[in-house]
Amino acid sequence: MGWDPPQGGGGGAGSDVAAIHDDTAGEILAVALKATPVSADVLLIEDSAAANAKKRVTAQSIADLGGGGAVDDADSILAGQVFN
Repeated sequence: MGWDPPQGGGGGAGSDVAAIHDDTAGEILAVALKATPVSADVLLIEDSAAANAKKRVTAQSIADLGGGGAVDDADSILAGQVFN
C-alpha cells in the first residue's frame, strides 16, 4: 500500500502539455474567450514587485485602479472605459 508515482514521462521542462509556457507563442489566444467579464473573474499576473512571481488578481481590482467602475458593464469594457 501507499502512493505509487506516475509511470513514464518523468516531468521536466515541456512535459505538461496543458501548461502556459514562457516560450510558446499563441497559447493564450487559444484559450476560450469570455464574452462578458465580471468583477469576480480572476486574472494571472507576474508581480514586478516580487521578482515576477505569478499571482492572481480580480478583474475588479484592476478596474479599481483606473476608476472605471465595475467590470460588470460589458459595453464599458468594449469601449475601453474600464481598463484605460
